[in-house]
Amino acid sequence: MGAPVNLFFDVTPIGKILNRFSRDMQMLDENINYDLGSFGVFLYNMICCLFVAAYAVHYILVVELIFVIWASYYFKKTLPAYKECFRINMIQFSPIISYF
Repeated sequence: MGAPVNLFFDVTPIGKILNRFSRDMQMLDENINYDLGSFGVFLYNMICCLFVAAYAVHYILVVELIFVIWASYYFKKTLPAYKECFRINMIQFSPIISYF
């Protein structure tokens, strides 16, 4: 996206350009609303369960803290692999879109 306008559109195939811009709009229109709603519901359920568990057994807070540290560590480790898989998935759709 940082290339000069004439060079970017001359070198990049039309399928890749259409895929890049149409996929962004599709994600905004279709997926974001459902994902945010689901995230809110799951976050509320998780917080309620953690509070009830902590109220019943106070020592479970230590286990919860360990689990949060462990989960955040593995999330940071797997995020680059997820991004690369998503990039490869988007590249595979570019030749299909160029035929439309």
